[in-house]
Amino acid sequence: MHLHRANPSQGNRQSRTDLGWVRILLIASCLATIGFALFACGAGPDDAGLFPSAKIAQLKAEKSSLAEQLPELPPREVKAMNGFLGYHSALLPVDRSSSERERRIDFHLQRKKSQPIHTIALMPAYNPKLGTDLSYGFPKRFRIELRDDPNSEPLKVYDFTEEDYPTPAITPLILSEVNTASNMVRLVVEKGVVDDGLEYFALGEVYIITENRDGKLTNVAPYSRPSFSDGFESPPTWSQDYLVDRLSALNMTLGSRSKQETDFVSIIPVQGGEEPIEVVIDLGRAKQTGRVAFFPAKAPWEISLPHFGYPGSITVEGYSNEDFSQHPIDVREIVDSWDKTKSMILGDIFFAVPLRGRNIRYVRLLFRDLPIHDNSRIFAIGEISVFQQGTLLSHNRPVTISGLNQADADPSLLVDNYAFNQEILPPEEWLKGVAKRYELETRTAQIDLELSELEQRLGSNRNLAIGLLLIVVSGAALGLYTNSRLAHSKDLKRIRSQISSDLHDDVGSSIGALTLGLERLKNHKHSEPVTQLTQDLRLISKEAAVALREAVWLTDQNSISLHDLGKMMKERAYFILGKTGVSFEMDSELPDIDISLIHKRNILLLFKEAMHNFVKHAQAEILFISLRQDPKEELILELRDDGVGFSTSPDKRKGWGLSTMSKRATQMGGRLDITSDEGSGSCLTLRIPFKELKKR
Repeated sequence: MHLHRANPSQGNRQSRTDLGWVRILLIASCLATIGFALFACGAGPDDAGLFPSAKIAQLKAEKSSLAEQLPELPPREVKAMNGFLGYHSALLPVDRSSSERERRIDFHLQRKKSQPIHTIALMPAYNPKLGTDLSYGFPKRFRIELRDDPNSEPLKVYDFTEEDYPTPAITPLILSEVNTASNMVRLVVEKGVVDDGLEYFALGEVYIITENRDGKLTNVAPYSRPSFSDGFESPPTWSQDYLVDRLSALNMTLGSRSKQETDFVSIIPVQGGEEPIEVVIDLGRAKQTGRVAFFPAKAPWEISLPHFGYPGSITVEGYSNEDFSQHPIDVREIVDSWDKTKSMILGDIFFAVPLRGRNIRYVRLLFRDLPIHDNSRIFAIGEISVFQQGTLLSHNRPVTISGLNQADADPSLLVDNYAFNQEILPPEEWLKGVAKRYELETRTAQIDLELSELEQRLGSNRNLAIGLLLIVVSGAALGLYTNSRLAHSKDLKRIRSQISSDLHDDVGSSIGALTLGLERLKNHKHSEPVTQLTQDLRLISKEAAVALREAVWLTDQNSISLHDLGKMMKERAYFILGKTGVSFEMDSELPDIDISLIHKRNILLLFKEAMHNFVKHAQAEILFISLRQDPKEELILELRDDGVGFSTSPDKRKGWGLSTMSKRATQMGGRLDITSDEGSGSCLTLRIPFKELKKR
């Protein structure tokens, strides 16, 4: 092989220049590695970085902490109690006069002013049509005033009129530590919900918590005699009475502590006439009483029945003597309105009967109209609670039951302060508990969303990280290799010639020998795995040979024939597309001319870019390639696919390299035509006059 000698001084200067570029490459690789590491770790406490492992661990620890707190909080179950939804205001025009703008609800407290209000809570209304995520009709702008009387100046004001209050979930708005003694609480609504030119608001329940003489907290709202500026009555769903009936969409005031078999359930065979079931609770001595509350029982055997075993009527009587010889202090009968509510979604039946502060020792209850199932009457009550303000009087007191043919349940279950296997909580503790549960559940949902995004980012960025690191390492290795080669080189031209010679003669002959050996090995009758192995090795050697040939042609030869260039493009097409499919046609009548190095390079790079766009964007089954001449003495290279096509507008062609290909065509004295329609494939046509190809 003939080697050309270069001027030593020019070679040394070029070597020093290349050594400088190698040093720059090595420094850039190091800086890229450092910058990549800093970005991967994150720039600050709020930046999870490219590898958010620390942030993921932090969020998982927080979620675990929340999960430990949730079991200690009351359950939060949204459903309509007895089908009652709450209070609904009248629907008034939005453009009404300013004097009619404000609406009021006044709660007149029947209590001594010396007892300060401890907590005020507003429970949003629930509309089953909206689902359980959002409340219905909660006021947008409102204030809560504590007054001595309707005409006095407010003693304390909670103002929510500066901006619209966001629509809450069904969880209470709690004003804690009010610590103000007043005789009246006024809710003033300045703006409600607007729908189709009408304005309204709705509330599920209002709680006004005070502390009694025993230090117990009690809800006095049911005794407050509320007055309304307006209202929309539509029983049994909406009524002014439902605003202070102790019922809300969050069910009964049950806590987190639980135990098995807390409800009284008795199955009584039907025999002749029905006698009432009598339950007597002995309070120990005559005590001032406020109300008796009835909690439903949980249906056994996983039956989905919200009013399982609940009597059709209950009579409440109070006595101070054991033999009930005296006239009862208070007799009250409650009949459940089944006919009116049978079309509603019924929740668990829970209500309280006022005892009006009478002194009672024995609370006598008569239960009638028991439901019948499988020829048996069923009597089931979760809890019977007798209160005086916030003090529970009946807890664990003696209970006697008569009228049952079999003692198949423990009467003490009626006064154990448990229902539905869960402890019954005081109103304020329950309100704060369900509000805290909603807060923790909301945060848990946010954490789950963040974890999903971060874990997805971590997974996808691992591949990016590996690619970046490989680029850095490869660049450094290439720099070191080139630096080592250039350190011993004094003649750049001799180095290029030697590289070309080495690649072509040594490596090429080695690959050729490898291919020949594999062909011979394949002819032997070996087992199937050996044959498959030889086929794989042969494929690898062919791919290496194609890449080697392109490298040699681009660095060694000054020109190439048009026919050889066509063969080269054909091999490249088959190599790139593989199973995707290609059809290559080359005109056998192409003139036998040599193409200069610069033209060879531009045509090959344009062809490679077209291949890249086909693989990346076309989504086609096959690529049709044609290399031919036309009567106008032009070389035509056409690539046409059956893919999805694209818009040819400039703003939608960014990132496809089409402008670069057009510039290459212009540099060769030709032109590039691109036609495409979305959904009908694309066609790229390069036209170069032969006279331009012959130029050196």
